[in-house]
Amino acid sequence: MVKHLANGLGSDKINRRFVKQGVYMTYKAYIKNGVAVLDGGVKLPEGTEVSLEPATGSELPVIPLMESFKDLIGKINDLPADAAANKRHYLYGHPKT
Repeated sequence: MVKHLANGLGSDKINRRFVKQGVYMTYKAYIKNGVAVLDGGVKLPEGTEVSLEPATGSELPVIPLMESFKDLIGKINDLPADAAANKRHYLYGHPKT
C-alpha cells in the first residue's frame, strides 16, 4: 500500500476538502526493480512524499542470524587463541585486554 497526503490533484471539491482536513489517500502498488509502481497507472508529482507498508501476507521471511552466516561458520581456522577476547586489538590496534 502506498499512502500519500492528498494535495489537490484533480479539480473536484472533494479532493480540495480532503487536503484541508489532512486525509491520506491509499493506492495499491508493487515493487519492481526497487521502485514502487502504482496500480492503475496512477501518477504522483515528482518528489511527492509517500509512506510504504507491506500488504498483509507479503512480509519478508525472518531469517535467523546463524542461518545468514552458515557458509562462513568454521571457515577461519588460523586466528590467535585470544582473538575473541582481543578482537579490538586485532581489528583496530587497541591495547590487548
